[in-house]
Amino acid sequence: MLRFKQYIAEAKEGKNLHLEHLEDEVLNNGINGTRGAINFLQSLRDMLAGNASSGVNITVKWYGAPAVFAGTNPENTKFFVGTKGIFKMGGAKNVT
Repeated sequence: MLRFKQYIAEAKEGKNLHLEHLEDEVLNNGINGTRGAINFLQSLRDMLAGNASSGVNITVKWYGAPAVFAGTNPENTKFFVGTKGIFKMGGAKNVT
């Protein structure tokens, strides 16, 4: 079984400074943008179904304060999942 870190890796190239929304393709590029958006969604569906013909890199754009945080606890190196409450005074309970 693969571990979480084998699924997700930080991009070596650094942060994405600008990403368009998928629906913006429709507004920005009309018919061609709509076709591109549909093709992207079909390819994403196929990839998630395990039908990718090659390796795939996906970028996620986060907005504001995410409601769920996950990562390695630097105090004990265990993987944890927590809510935004982990930033409250007094710490938080880790869920493993």
